[in-house]
Amino acid sequence: MNKDELKKIYSAHLPYGLTGELKYDITEDFQDEDWVQDLSIFKKGAIWKLAGYADHDLNIPMGEGEFSGWLWRNGNTYAGIDEAVKPILYDLSYLTKEIEHEGETFVPFNILSPKIRHEIEFSKLPAIGDFKVKDYQKLLELHFNVFGLPEGQFINKATLTNK
Repeated sequence: MNKDELKKIYSAHLPYGLTGELKYDITEDFQDEDWVQDLSIFKKGAIWKLAGYADHDLNIPMGEGEFSGWLWRNGNTYAGIDEAVKPILYDLSYLTKEIEHEGETFVPFNILSPKIRHEIEFSKLPAIGDFKVKDYQKLLELHFNVFGLPEGQFINKATLTNK
């Protein structure tokens, strides 16, 4: 995933609390930082939440020099760790399956507009450009892989075990 693709995906998901899982252990990168209170949050499998984007014009001090990029949050700790995070998303095949979101269980198909439900029911999943804006927003809110990331570039939320 290049920087432009990442910017498109993360900016669309930002208002909806996108989470990601660390793909590998990065504790070594942070063990000498005096601001880090708990190194366990930098271990493989730790869950982080996308917090925002810092432009170099904001002059956010992050260790040596300034920081420009996506910020991820774990508790009270913020870090620029894009390269180590895989977003947690539902595959579009789960539109017609029961999912859990914010403690509620339902089939996303049932809350989409009639046109999209018809297309899904009688053919294949429509191209993302065929969704109405409100459907698109709903799918982002539910953390669906609306940008078609390949399987290896995201973690399927439906297959995650509770951590």
